[in-house]
Amino acid sequence: MHSTKLLLVDAIMSMLRRLCELVFNVHNDAQMKNVFGVNESETKKLIEKMIDALPDQFVLRLSPAEKNEVVDICAREFVFFQVQEKANSTDYQAALKQFIAIFARDIQGRMNPEYAYASNIKER
Repeated sequence: MHSTKLLLVDAIMSMLRRLCELVFNVHNDAQMKNVFGVNESETKKLIEKMIDALPDQFVLRLSPAEKNEVVDICAREFVFFQVQEKANSTDYQAALKQFIAIFARDIQGRMNPEYAYASNIKER
């Protein structure tokens, strides 16, 4: 994964920690697992999948303000997704794949319409 993407992942994880503390009163790994069904290291792997789904050239062309917006949106959308889905559900991986595809499509369209692409995955 490109170093710029890794920096985004770190910023998103930092934002997620702050959101979890503020919204869910989560202060440790066990509490995070109770809320999301995944611990912090598993969460980081999921965030990495989300950011890795974005094309490198898209991420590299983001301005600092746009990177901050991507961080905010990604953290928020991950929270919305994860509190709705059960990580141990048989449908989780399919739902995650769909969520990541929709996230990548929508964030590219929002940040820079020239990078938007048509996804073959339909929203439920």
